[in-house]
Amino acid sequence: MSDVNVPTRVPTGVATSPGSSMVVGAAPLEGAAEPAAGVAAVQSAGAGPLVEVTCPGCGALAHVRADRRSAADFCATCDHPLFWAGVRSAPEGVADDASLDARYRAPGVVGTAQHSPLACPRCGEHNHATWGACVRCGAELDPPPPPPPVPPAPAPAPPQVVTVERPVPCGHPPVWLVVLISSIISAAVVAGIFLAVG
Repeated sequence: MSDVNVPTRVPTGVATSPGSSMVVGAAPLEGAAEPAAGVAAVQSAGAGPLVEVTCPGCGALAHVRADRRSAADFCATCDHPLFWAGVRSAPEGVADDASLDARYRAPGVVGTAQHSPLACPRCGEHNHATWGACVRCGAELDPPPPPPPVPPAPAPAPPQVVTVERPVPCGHPPVWLVVLISSIISAAVVAGIFLAVG
């Protein structure tokens, strides 16, 4: 009985690289070569360099074309698009030809490096940096800053305590009593002298 080549079954929507058993965007099938060998085979076949990226949706590892984007670049586990996964951003006006930024640069005289994806603050979906709302949940990608907290009310001023010192009474008798006694003594002395002379 002659050997019959059984075609390899590939999931719908997953691209394969010509001349290799490596499935782009999916884990290798059982019995296939190691991922590194599959990547080398694809590169040697002229299919373009592959890069290993991490799916933003489920964290699975996948291989996508580094020289161009493909409509088949979806995660084989959760079907999350891998268009922006692993894309780096160069400084404004500066792009290295060996990096992904040079390959994804805008055409024409614009020539600006592609912006990094902007993660949604609500669901974490990667969106284009120029978009205003999330493509998945519709949340605002650049929400206004929260209002500053209301300052607490000032504490009431402590009550002022006024201390009044009471006068300390002196030890001598009242002035009117001293004057009265002095007047009586003086009158008695004058009367005695007058009687003695007369």
